[in-house]
Amino acid sequence: MKRILTAVCAGIAITSSATAATAQDVFRHLKASEIKRTISGKVITDGPHWADKFASDGTVESIMQGQVQKGRWSVRGSNLCLAYPSAKAEECFEVWRYGQMIEYRRDGVLLAQGKLVIQ
Repeated sequence: MKRILTAVCAGIAITSSATAATAQDVFRHLKASEIKRTISGKVITDGPHWADKFASDGTVESIMQGQVQKGRWSVRGSNLCLAYPSAKAEECFEVWRYGQMIEYRRDGVLLAQGKLVIQ
């Protein structure tokens, strides 16, 4: 009985570790060419709060809480960079993907999560 209990506990521990690792690793950091291919001509949105519309000509239209801001997007290294006339500096972040889900991260820290949709 003691062996069975030990085996069950070990199995639970292994399963828990694997599940936690899988949950962290489902999103994949996109490379420069993948970022361009993924977002060009598409929209990333969380639905009710914000949307980023990426045109293939490098322009972006960001809508947050009903406020529209137009700017430019580019890829530098493996980061997506957004520049708006009203901002002092462009903002760059990593793009991570799992299926149609997209995450914006900086230094691995989640900034925003949305869904990729076709315009």
